[in-house]
Amino acid sequence: MAQKTGKPSADQRIDESLKRVYDAQLQEQVPDKFLELIAKLKSTEGSQDHG
Repeated sequence: MAQKTGKPSADQRIDESLKRVYDAQLQEQVPDKFLELIAKLKSTEGSQDHG
């Protein structure tokens, strides 16, 4: 049950904290090394489709 004291419950505080962390992660750039690996995988997949 929700508390009526005007103070957020522990669940609400956890929920808000998790949302802040998740939103911060979404704002981070993908590392160049990871983008390079994705590009290599895509080129490998493309060459396998034709051979």
